[in-house]
Amino acid sequence: MKSTYELSAWDVRRRIPSATSTITVVYEANEDRIQHDSEGIVTPEYFTYVEVPNDPVAPVYVIEFVQEDEGAPRVKDFHVHQRNDGGREIRSADLRRFRPLEDVLEDAWAAVSSRRTDSTPASEIVQPFELEREFADKKGVVRGLRRQARRRVTDDVLREVAEVYEANLATQAPTRAVKEHFGLADSTASLYVKKARDRGYLKPATPKEGGGS
Repeated sequence: MKSTYELSAWDVRRRIPSATSTITVVYEANEDRIQHDSEGIVTPEYFTYVEVPNDPVAPVYVIEFVQEDEGAPRVKDFHVHQRNDGGREIRSADLRRFRPLEDVLEDAWAAVSSRRTDSTPASEIVQPFELEREFADKKGVVRGLRRQARRRVTDDVLREVAEVYEANLATQAPTRAVKEHFGLADSTASLYVKKARDRGYLKPATPKEGGGS
């Protein structure tokens, strides 16, 4: 890792406006595995978000994303890098200041996604939208894709259920937190929690938890 994230000459770069950092989303132009969704949007299978704060000694954030077979993106890796040239050590505050990964994923996906027509070759990536409204529309598409992916109750989903549940035990409403996190009905959230317990990702409920409400 250099003082700035080095991108290959053949990588495509998309900028996300920011007042506090230089934000670039990059993917390989010759990447031939492009995922398509029902909205006619194409996206590279792999893409990387790089945020370089304006503060010259602050660390750099690099997040790698991958698309699942069904077209729903997910976070693959998250790195915080100290800059080589005069960069200070990484602090806890650097982790706290970074915004939610879900928001970063939506911005990155929207930046690298673009429309294609039926006559456009699948391997050809057209220019991304420039209008703010269309950028917001694409963020709505990726939210829908991720909701669909979460409805498939895989081990990864159940691990995430357990993480959300345990992180909200102190609120006395951990199942409600699962409901809000995944956008589920009450009964479905309770079912997800039960499946996570049955799979061993959560400990048996205690009387204090009151059944995980």
